Parts: sequence; structure tokens; C-alpha cells
Amino acid sequence: VSLRHPSCTGLPPSWNPIHDRFIAYLATHAPLDRNGKPPRHEERKERWRTSEIVKLLGQRFPRLAGSKIKATTVETRLALLDQAGDNDYFKMAYRAYEREEWGKGI
Repeated sequence: VSLRHPSCTGLPPSWNPIHDRFIAYLATHAPLDRNGKPPRHEERKERWRTSEIVKLLGQRFPRLAGSKIKATTVETRLALLDQAGDNDYFKMAYRAYEREEWGKGI
């Protein structure tokens, strides 16, 4: 995660900062509405569940599809990223990654 905080076990060797950005974004944003816009009163809406994040990892990143990533591993990774404090992963605006192949529709 950073020089001060160790990585977490259970992630595949191909895991990289793009995957970190993806899980942090989903953990802090509510799903878009059917028109592709942030939902009204989004601050009150439920965020993506960890089980949904794990499923989306396999769908959006085919190289990870064969890996058995557990929800608890994603939760641990999110906690480590949050504690590291040396990244902006949790501060991204809605649709910040819409130009990325993996960021469409989230």
C-alpha cells in the first residue's frame, strides 16, 4: 500500500494500483441511476456492497476473474488504503473514471 503500511495477503500477484482505485471508488460511491447519473440525495444511498465489488472485479478485470478474491480481503485492503493516508483514492468525484474501460457505468 505504501512504505509505511504493508500490503495485504490474499490478493493475486497481478493486483495493482488501478484495482485499488476501483475498489476505493466503489466503496465510497452509490451506484449510478438508470440514466447514468449520481442518484438524488446520494449521501443517503447505500454504497456498493463488498460482495458486489468482488463480483465487479472479475467482470471489469478479466485477469482477476480466475482469482479467488474474498470479500474480507477487499475489506482489509480498503482499510489499509484508508489508513495509509498517502493516496487520493477515496476522494474521487462521481464519474472520475468514466473514460477508463473499467470505469464505465459506475
